Amino acid sequence: MVDQIKETLAERRLIRDMKRRFGDSLCQLLLAGYGEDKVVFTRSFILKETLEPKREVLLTVTTEDLEGLPNNREPLVFLALLSLLRKKEDVPEIDTLVMPPVSVLRKILGWETNDETHKIIHSAIRKYYHLSYTTVIRDSQALGVLKGYTLNIRRPFVSCGYQSSSIEASEEEESICIYVEFNTEIRIDVTERKLFSLTWGEATLHLSFASLNCGFEQL
Repeated sequence: MVDQIKETLAERRLIRDMKRRFGDSLCQLLLAGYGEDKVVFTRSFILKETLEPKREVLLTVTTEDLEGLPNNREPLVFLALLSLLRKKEDVPEIDTLVMPPVSVLRKILGWETNDETHKIIHSAIRKYYHLSYTTVIRDSQALGVLKGYTLNIRRPFVSCGYQSSSIEASEEEESICIYVEFNTEIRIDVTERKLFSLTWGEATLHLSFASLNCGFEQL
């Protein structure tokens, strides 16, 4: 559980700032797996709009990574990378690429320089690259069993990489840059709180965990 993790001041600040920027519900989704030790390969959520058109969404997060979906402190690395994306009003074009030195990520998270934090950062980047979101959206006003359903599959990262050839931290590691290119739609939708074509606001969307055997008929 999250309360078993002793958060750094920087981690708490990051979570607070991202909730202010993206909203509580969206941050809850982005932090899925935070503080959990269990290895899982699928997480499911049900999202329900409270305002018109009152669509319902079954969101399934899956991975091809052999170590499962991001967990423990790995979701914080994703938040840290998102925090480096400049706001739309600050740049003339949508930027999807971030290239922070490892030292910058550690500073954002308040982490020490050691093998453990090195592995968390690189494991997180690999896991988010292998992760995909699948959404099935149903319009409550649609008639018929199959009408009004939309299926979307998206990955948060288009590409990623780093210059380290070793899993061990080194004296030169602080000058190593990680590069992550975000999926353009994910990058725009997250920063504008419109992920999966939904409006992520406390009064407009309800997010809850779904059982793994949840189907269309249970939405």
